[in-house]
Amino acid sequence: MSSSRASRTRIERPPPSALRASLAEARARQPDRALPRPPRASTIASLPAALTLLPVAGRIPQHFIDELIARTDIVEVIGSRVQLKRAGREYKACCPFHDEKTPSFWVSPEKQFYHCFGCGAHGTASAS
Repeated sequence: MSSSRASRTRIERPPPSALRASLAEARARQPDRALPRPPRASTIASLPAALTLLPVAGRIPQHFIDELIARTDIVEVIGSRVQLKRAGREYKACCPFHDEKTPSFWVSPEKQFYHCFGCGAHGTASAS
């Protein structure tokens, strides 16, 4: 064993009961800063049906995403980052996701969809 390891002392953790007691003491000293408690099942069951349909915090409702995609032109969105060339009804470009010399990245304005035949990247305006 090296001398630095031998000189180290091991720090003992307090037992869980002591941690719970110290947490309870801290809550007693600062009741206004106590951790919020989750709602009880009986409280959730008594909520009106309209309130239970609210979206979860941090999630975007699907109807909003669908409306956003319907209003967005994928050619405009991708064309602001990549130089697109018209090829019939669609547009083509060199893929922004990998290095290439010949265009394999296709954008379809009819389907509001992009696809790279080189690396397989694909998606809609919401994923670009």
